[in-house]
Amino acid sequence: RAGTVHDLQVAKRQLECLRQCQNSLAIQSEASQSLEDRLGTALQEAFEKQGLAELWPRLRFSISVPARCWIGGPLKTPFVADLAKACLAWRRLLKARGPTSAGKRTDLEQQEEQEAVWLRLRGEYAQVCGEAGHDPDAVVAQLAAERSKRRARAEASLAARADVRCRRLLVQQQLRQAAAQRRARAELRRHEALEAKRRKKVEREVHSMHRRLQKTLALEARMERRIARVVAGLHALMRSQHQMRHMSRELACASKVKGGGAFSAKRSERTGLPFWEFR
Repeated sequence: RAGTVHDLQVAKRQLECLRQCQNSLAIQSEASQSLEDRLGTALQEAFEKQGLAELWPRLRFSISVPARCWIGGPLKTPFVADLAKACLAWRRLLKARGPTSAGKRTDLEQQEEQEAVWLRLRGEYAQVCGEAGHDPDAVVAQLAAERSKRRARAEASLAARADVRCRRLLVQQQLRQAAAQRRARAELRRHEALEAKRRKKVEREVHSMHRRLQKTLALEARMERRIARVVAGLHALMRSQHQMRHMSRELACASKVKGGGAFSAKRSERTGLPFWEFR
């Protein structure tokens, strides 16, 4: 940080100096020089190149160390004017924290290990802040509050994720139940359709059998009526024959008494009925 300026062009030139310094550090590969020497040389050259040499002594440095897995963000040290002191604080904090990936210690599997690393990092950060003129106890209390907030947010996040999972499981269960109900209704409709089809088939068969039975009964009734008519005709024929024989006997007797002609029985060729002829 180079301090507050009221000229936008000067601020842009300072930003350009910092970018040039960053690029030069990425290009340099001298292993003999320390980070403090390379960074100081690059900053001085960049500010002198932009004509801002008078702002070089006014630079202040702050270290930002990722600590996302403990407090949800980085640890930032107070601004100091000594570049070597800032770089030393950076090395101390990195050593206390250890290697990270995206601000997290992925190698720490146990909660006790994470707490031990956090206590070491918090103590080192409090010492760095104390050396910069801040109260270490106040820094520790502030970090403890941030740590509590981080835990509360993590617990709330876990609870929210668990609630989301429960709701998702509930929705999936409801969907499965709805699908099962749809399948059951479809099976019931299919069964009802088959049952209705079977009932219609049975009804058609019963109706067909009833019609056949009616036809059979009607045929039997007609046959009975025909048989009755035939029997009645036979009875009538037998009665007529009996009457004819009786009448023939009576006529024969009468012809013997009176003499003369005689009656003879004949049958009509047109109607087939018997009649008497006197000769």
